[in-house]
Amino acid sequence: MTVQFHPAAGDVYGIAGATEIAAGEDHACVIVSGGAAKCWGNNQEGQLGNGTVNNCDPTEGVYRCGPPSPVSVLGLTGLTSIAGGSYHTSSPVPVSWP
Repeated sequence: MTVQFHPAAGDVYGIAGATEIAAGEDHACVIVSGGAAKCWGNNQEGQLGNGTVNNCDPTEGVYRCGPPSPVSVLGLTGLTSIAGGSYHTSSPVPVSWP
């Protein structure tokens, strides 16, 4: 996979109908239509919420420490807001992952 950096906002492959976005240290999550969440980026600490952890050398870059496209956060529906922290993401449902 070739990673290209853009100085302006652009579409995220695999995301449609996003209503809110939050970013953490090396990951980002969105709420999509219907209140589900999808996340992408570094998953070294399980911050994508899909039940996996990607162990890798962080010097390899963020895009080698997680899946190449957004993944669904397991077990969450009806979200209305989302917030990102360094290695976690939260929503007032009340839930927090990891």
